[in-house]
Amino acid sequence: MRFESKRQRQYRQVTERPFPAEWRRLLAMSWAGWHSLTLDERSRLEPMIQEFVASKRWEAAQGFQLVEEMMVLIAAQACLLVLELPADYYRGVGTIIVHPTTMVIDGPRVTDNSGVFQSGPFPIQGQAQYEGPVVVAWDAVRREARYPEYGNNVVFHEFAHKLDMLDGTVDGMPPLPD
Repeated sequence: MRFESKRQRQYRQVTERPFPAEWRRLLAMSWAGWHSLTLDERSRLEPMIQEFVASKRWEAAQGFQLVEEMMVLIAAQACLLVLELPADYYRGVGTIIVHPTTMVIDGPRVTDNSGVFQSGPFPIQGQAQYEGPVVVAWDAVRREARYPEYGNNVVFHEFAHKLDMLDGTVDGMPPLPD
């Protein structure tokens, strides 16, 4: 008998269940990137999606109603970023907060690469906080998943920040395996 950590046991239990056919239909209809994946890539991505949905805390903001579609679409895109990497790259992500639309934040903020601070309010579609949650605007998630030609993807953007934060330094250089 081999030792299995709680996390390994949870992953095994979640991924032993078949990937829901409804989730597959949802991804085929809502995420343009799904059609670009090979069957092998999809088969490796599906258990990652299941584990991600099950292991994270999901919250809806401002009285918004969180539904399964939101969790699956966000999880699929986040997991695609780490498809070819070792497991557990999102260990620093505990909570995902979904807002219905663009949020407005106040206060000083660096607005470009020059390092200049400006005062708010600032509209944002997402935010990744060091040792905190990932926050995304659902309307942006849905639009950018369907229309990648717009060139933005708030899920990729915010989860790339979380990968960058893994080594404790937010410097645009996430730790990667050799």
